[in-house]
Amino acid sequence: MTEAHVVSAELAARGAVVASVDYRLATRTLRYPAPLDDVDAAWRWFSNAAAYLRTDVSRLGIGGASAGGNLAAAATLRERDGAAPLPTAMLLAYPLLHFPVPALADTLAAEMRELPRMVRFLPEDIVSITRTYLGRLSDISPQAMPGHANLASLPATSILLSEYDDLRSSGELFEEQLRDVQVPVVSTVAAGMLHGHLNLTPCGAMPEIERSLDFLAEALMPAEALRESDTPTRIAIRQIGG
Repeated sequence: MTEAHVVSAELAARGAVVASVDYRLATRTLRYPAPLDDVDAAWRWFSNAAAYLRTDVSRLGIGGASAGGNLAAAATLRERDGAAPLPTAMLLAYPLLHFPVPALADTLAAEMRELPRMVRFLPEDIVSITRTYLGRLSDISPQAMPGHANLASLPATSILLSEYDDLRSSGELFEEQLRDVQVPVVSTVAAGMLHGHLNLTPCGAMPEIERSLDFLAEALMPAEALRESDTPTRIAIRQIGG
C-alpha cells in the first residue's frame, strides 16, 4: 500500500533506514493474535539486525497507519512487558485503538454526516472490524485495543490525524491517555484530509501530504539532521501499513 511503501521511501529519503513489512490479515479462520504475532516477530528481527544495518540502535522507531497503527502500539506494549528491545519512538497515523471508538466532537460529527458513506467508519463498521479481528466483541485483550491498556512507560509518541475521519477521536483520546501517564506525545491534524490520506502520493497540489511526512520524519531525526540533507542521521523505523 502507498501508506507503507511511499511513506517508507519518503522517510528513507529524509535519512532514515526503514524496514517495511507485511502481516497476515484477519479472516474467518485467522484472527488475533496472528497479525500481532507477525508484527512482533518482525520487530524482534529488526531490532536484532539494527547493528548489522549500521543504524543507531538507541534510535529505533516503530510506526503504522490505521490498522497498522493499532498493531504498532500493541507490539510496543508487548515489548514493554517482555524481553525485546523497546522502541524509542512510536509513530501512529490515524490509528484505531479503542472499541468502541469515542464519539466525535459535535461540530465535527455534523460535518462528517455530510460526507459520502464510502469514506466513513460508522459504528457498525467498527463492530464488524472488531468482530473480524477478534472473533468476538467482549473479553477484549488490551493488546488487541491498546487504548484500553496500561500505557505507562511507552516511548515518545507522534500521532498524525486526518481532519475528517471517524477514527480521529481514537487518536485524540490516546494522546490524552499518554499525557495522563507522562508519556511524551505530540500530534498534528492534516487539514482537510480524510482517513488514509498517506495513501495519496505526495504532490505540490496537496501540501498537507508533504507536511504529514515531515511531521513523521521530525519524530525520528533531530531538526539539524532534517536541515542538513548531506549529513543525514541514520536511524531506523519499522513501518507497518494499514
